[in-house]
Amino acid sequence: MENKVSGRNSDGGVPVEDKKPRGRGRPRKWATARERKQAAAARQRERVRHLEALYLALVNARWEDPELQRAIASGQDDEILAALTSHFRQRHWMQRKPDVQAVRDPTNPPPR
Repeated sequence: MENKVSGRNSDGGVPVEDKKPRGRGRPRKWATARERKQAAAARQRERVRHLEALYLALVNARWEDPELQRAIASGQDDEILAALTSHFRQRHWMQRKPDVQAVRDPTNPPPR
């Protein structure tokens, strides 16, 4: 079968065991392109499942900020995601870390 891009002939997807060993590069993880695509699709489905679980956990959580709680309770999915993104960017991601750490009193340990 001729490859239309490079003009080279391919072997038609012969399993890795039937081919002679390759001299260079990493060994193949999947025998065929179909297996590789199926594995990628399975990883994508798993990722989407985890993202949906995270979204439900965030929507069902209790928030101290009443404005955020109201936006989550009454908004559509895109509005909820925008409110959550804004909340975390303002409070966590964008805060500058102090350059100097506070000196702790060795006689007064922090509460546990």
